[in-house]
Amino acid sequence: MLAFDFDQISPTQLGIAALIALSIIVFLASRRQRRPDALANPPRREQDDSAAEVRRLHGDLANLIAELESLSARMSEDAATRQERLQGLIAQADERIAALQSQVASGAVSRPAAVVPATTSGLGPLPSLRSVIAPASKPNSITGAPDDRHQAIYALADEGLTAVEISQRLGQRVGEVELILNLRPKPAASRRPL
Repeated sequence: MLAFDFDQISPTQLGIAALIALSIIVFLASRRQRRPDALANPPRREQDDSAAEVRRLHGDLANLIAELESLSARMSEDAATRQERLQGLIAQADERIAALQSQVASGAVSRPAAVVPATTSGLGPLPSLRSVIAPASKPNSITGAPDDRHQAIYALADEGLTAVEISQRLGQRVGEVELILNLRPKPAASRRPL
């Protein structure tokens, strides 16, 4: 019995194997026909051995063909199942796209329930990222001047220190110091009109 793992072999490889086996059988059959008359009648024992070998080859070939047919049937079923599943997924995606397009067209776009965490249900809309971050990064809105931390960074920058040196001296992160320096308001005289 042949011991192959047909799940790992592609249909093209199986077809090639079947063609090779068929060509071997044809070669053996044509070889027997081309023998001279003296060799055409070998002793009885050699005939029995060759007949047994041919029967064994026929049996192996029959087994191979049966396994190829079963593999082909399994692959066809698997392909059909995958195709059905893919068509179902495409249909679901089309339905969702149509629903979203109709919501966009009507102006009633809402956040999908799967995106909103369960802990925020009933609390109303979530704050925007800008509203959460903006208060911390804005200068003091009451006096219109930057806070003391910004003033210290500006003063050290005016002395000629780099952002790395300022961050080491004040114990702050380099990125934060660079951001504060980049967001530093320009003096009114140095601004260019647009």
